[in-house]
Amino acid sequence: YRDHGWDLARVERLFLERWSAQNSGFPEIMGPEYPARCERTLLDEAQRLEGAGKPQEARAAIDLLRRLIPANSATLDQLAKLAWHRDDIDEAARLLGQWAEAEPTDPTPRRRLAVLEQERGRSAIAADHLRIAYDKSTGEAKTAAAFLGAKLALKAGNSQDAVDWLNVCLTQDAGHAAALAMLMAIRRQAND
Repeated sequence: YRDHGWDLARVERLFLERWSAQNSGFPEIMGPEYPARCERTLLDEAQRLEGAGKPQEARAAIDLLRRLIPANSATLDQLAKLAWHRDDIDEAARLLGQWAEAEPTDPTPRRRLAVLEQERGRSAIAADHLRIAYDKSTGEAKTAAAFLGAKLALKAGNSQDAVDWLNVCLTQDAGHAAALAMLMAIRRQAND
């Protein structure tokens, strides 16, 4: 390959593009370790391209990965993130919804959907997603979900819901500094 001046990574990418157009899954000829290595390489490439301000090229890497493997949480998360950065909120919501359906016990896509719906100004839908995420969470993730609920409630202008979520958060972690500070600020503002 070097004698001909070929870039092996580009040759491999072209091969995968052509393979995925006619086949599903990874080429078996590449060996049993190849799918995991290739998935990581394509995800890293997408993140690098996105960081370099090349969202179209990043999406192409993720789209290739999506054609090679069935949808998984990392792929759907990355695709949703790319859609969000392109301001394609409907696509981001669709991908997060697909992730939530594929992995119903994982609270992460529901937390992301809560934030997305709050950004759309759909507070009730955001609250529904957050409650589901909270119920599916355990340990520190449950505390984090409660704190996120407080932040989203405040953003929606609902200080009582924010206080309720902060109390839930503080029940789980009485020393949660950010929750204590937010609660103090809400109470101070209510007294003004």
